[in-house]
Amino acid sequence: MQPSIPRPALLPTAAACRLAALLLLTLACLPVAAEASPERCAGKQIKMARYYASCVLVKESRASLLGEASDTSACTLAFDAKYGEILELDCGDSFAEPSALQVRQTLDVVLDAVVDAANAAIAPESGAAFCGTGTIWSSVSEACIAGTPTPTPAATPTPTPTRTPIADACPNETFLNIDGSTAAGAGYPATNLEVSCSATLMTVLSNGIPPYEFVAITPNNLQAQNYSWDIPLNATPAVSTSSIALLGPVAIVVNGLPVYGPNEAAMPDPYGDPVANGIMDYCGGHTGPGGTYHNHEMLLSCLMGATPAGEASPVVGWSFDGFPIYGPMGCLDVACTQVVEMKSGWNTNNYTTAGCASDAVCGSTRVCALEMVNGVETSVCQPKTYAWTNHTFTTKAGAAYLDQCNGRYGPDGTYRYHMTTTFPYILGCYRGTPRVQ
Repeated sequence: MQPSIPRPALLPTAAACRLAALLLLTLACLPVAAEASPERCAGKQIKMARYYASCVLVKESRASLLGEASDTSACTLAFDAKYGEILELDCGDSFAEPSALQVRQTLDVVLDAVVDAANAAIAPESGAAFCGTGTIWSSVSEACIAGTPTPTPAATPTPTPTRTPIADACPNETFLNIDGSTAAGAGYPATNLEVSCSATLMTVLSNGIPPYEFVAITPNNLQAQNYSWDIPLNATPAVSTSSIALLGPVAIVVNGLPVYGPNEAAMPDPYGDPVANGIMDYCGGHTGPGGTYHNHEMLLSCLMGATPAGEASPVVGWSFDGFPIYGPMGCLDVACTQVVEMKSGWNTNNYTTAGCASDAVCGSTRVCALEMVNGVETSVCQPKTYAWTNHTFTTKAGAAYLDQCNGRYGPDGTYRYHMTTTFPYILGCYRGTPRVQ
């Protein structure tokens, strides 16, 4: 069920405000030698920086990470920050390239080792050696920045957000322990997040400040909010599905930030898909009017890190109808011996140039984006406007495909939504009865 989209008779000319996605949405591209340029690193990725969010050039000093002492000096690792998984290992003619599926299943340990190496390099005395002359490693922006290392004792690492388990019916343990985080940056308030339950509701109090570095994508400056979300406990499916709001929040993330649907407002590109249009930050969010930071998609790397290979994803959010939102990986049986990546059932119905590599081949009214084409993820030239109009839901065979709400009944018989790499990314409609917020 699609939200009703207003179509004004006349709209202002769309502003030329699309950003350089490769520069703004790449978490880090860390050259370990002068000849390893960011352009070379980016060239190994699909030309969609939001999907492949980071890559690391592995030189001789990092060769041991791959278990090859001499043949990996020119290897490139590309990993997907959406899932926190390695998707590409490119070593030219000196090393056989596994398929993406093989890489996902067998090389997660390499990503962990690379991340450990990068974390070790944030010590000031080693940052210059890792990042190159005249630069140091920034643990906030997760990138090499201009600066001069100053020998000081190694800083105490920032604790990874954890979950506090409790032995009752209140699912507050699904939320991250991030209250008081100042990671958004200087000049912004600390993150505030409190979760409590009554007999029928889970109440989430949040000031809407992200627990990671804020990167301005829109002209709206980040501002603290005064959110109070009430999520129904013991949700049940409704007799029929209902539309999510065309504009505004429809769910919350486990870090207390609101989730919006897969479209923008009337400007700059009328009701277009902000993910496809490349106006999201590296965590799938941006600010709207009033400085309200919100997500149109979610990335596990910005929440709790990579899910171990072969394991199902945890809860990453809660819909306003009370059903949980899980990450992309889901169990197909009660014992969870079969885990698959969940796929959207929404197909693009208006595309050109399947297999596009960049916006350059799409013209002025389309962008090169990852879409479902007959149930297969494909890069295509997709219209910048009217996201809902340009997609159609079709029920597909196979346990990995989700329903029109982007959800499914799990093997335990309970309903849940899943985040997906393609439209609608989080929610397509409500399976239950949403509580008015």
